[in-house]
Amino acid sequence: MATHKDFDAPDADIAFVSSDGVTFKLHKKHLDTTAGAFPPSEFHTTDEVVPLAEPSATLEIVFKFLYPSRYPELEESMPFELFADVAEAAEKYQVFLAIAASKSLMRRVEYTCDRRCLASNNHTHNLLRKTLPSHADKIALHALKHGRKDILDWAAIPLLCYPFEKTIDMLPDHVVRPWAIYYFRCSELRNKIIIDYRSDAAPIKKLRSDLSRVFATDESWNSRAYKEDVKHIGNFSDYLSLT
Repeated sequence: MATHKDFDAPDADIAFVSSDGVTFKLHKKHLDTTAGAFPPSEFHTTDEVVPLAEPSATLEIVFKFLYPSRYPELEESMPFELFADVAEAAEKYQVFLAIAASKSLMRRVEYTCDRRCLASNNHTHNLLRKTLPSHADKIALHALKHGRKDILDWAAIPLLCYPFEKTIDMLPDHVVRPWAIYYFRCSELRNKIIIDYRSDAAPIKKLRSDLSRVFATDESWNSRAYKEDVKHIGNFSDYLSLT
């Protein structure tokens, strides 16, 4: 059984083994101060190796967040599957700094959504520049599982670009009705904007641009005609209490 070269300190007092057979020797004091859900205190020595369900590539990143001198950067170029595994393990073991880093990357990665999609979350600025990647469905499920309403609200915006039938098929049963209400309220506002532009004979290029910016706070955009409509729709997480 191989030991990870970066986690092989001679004074380590607890050891974990990954699903692919790599051992990580850690210091329990770091688990106590930076994580909330690792195996309990009865595991004291490296004579007891605690098996974990995650592969070594995932654990390597998560464990680095336990040590102040090793904090890794979660890069936008990271394969989404690895990033998703890291975010899930961070939540599972309550590695607080890894959770924060995952949330930051979820919001930072560019999302190349069609400009005709309707942004509908008043927390998010610059939809097409700084929001979620094209894995909004998986990120939304992650947020629902762990009760992360802020992540869910970020994911809801690009999720509006997905086919409605695809979205309701992947959502848990108790979320289908709230999503349907939220989705169709956003669609109603989209249609209202389109009708208004038709009556004004505005160029289609401007219509597409303004549809994508209707929820922005950029003061250079001189139209505020739909500000109250946006406020009335609110965030998707506000709809979860509807059953």
